[in-house]
Amino acid sequence: MGISYYIIPTYDFRQEILSYGDQVKVLKPKSLKNAIASNLESALKAYQ
Repeated sequence: MGISYYIIPTYDFRQEILSYGDQVKVLKPKSLKNAIASNLESALKAYQ
């Protein structure tokens, strides 16, 4: 079961997604998926 939203992916929305950590997965749009993945990769590098 999933949840679908039709919104404009603003900075605040991206931050909200990131606040859920590994409890959420962005599937679409690809641009938002890539932005979230990039942000998480940068955060991970800070701990290596």
